Amino acid sequence: MGKPRHKISYIRKPFAKRSLIGLPLALVSLILCGVSISLSVGQQGRGGLDVAAWGISSLLFAVVALAYGGLSLMERDKNYLLAKIGIWMSGVLVVFWICIVVAGLAGKPDASGQAAGHPVRYSAYCHAQGDACCFQEREMA
Repeated sequence: MGKPRHKISYIRKPFAKRSLIGLPLALVSLILCGVSISLSVGQQGRGGLDVAAWGISSLLFAVVALAYGGLSLMERDKNYLLAKIGIWMSGVLVVFWICIVVAGLAGKPDASGQAAGHPVRYSAYCHAQGDACCFQEREMA
C-alpha cells in the first residue's frame, strides 16, 4: 500500500496567549488612527492637540501591540495566526505614523509662518473666496 495523500492532525494548537492581547491592541490602534484622521480631515488639516493626542495614542498602542506580537512568537507549540495578523497591522500603523510625523516635521513652518524652503502659495479656500491678498506669492528670502 502507498503512503496516505493527506495527513490530518486532530491535535489543535491553542492560540498564543500574548497574541490574544496583541491583536485587540492593534485593533484599538487602528480605531484611534481612524478617529485621528477623520478629525484632521474634518478640520481641513488644521487639527489641534486633540488630533495629535489621538494620533500619539494610536502610535503607542501600535508599538505595544507590536511588542506583544513579538513576544507571542516566542511561545512554543502555539498557533501564531493572531500574532501574525497583529504584528502586520501594528507594523503598518507604526510605519504610517512615522511617515506622518516626518512629513509634518519636514513641512513645519518657521517663525515667519512660511514652510522651510517652500514658497507660500494661495490655498483652495482663498481661491474660492476670491481674496486678492491670497493670490500673492512670496518666496523665502
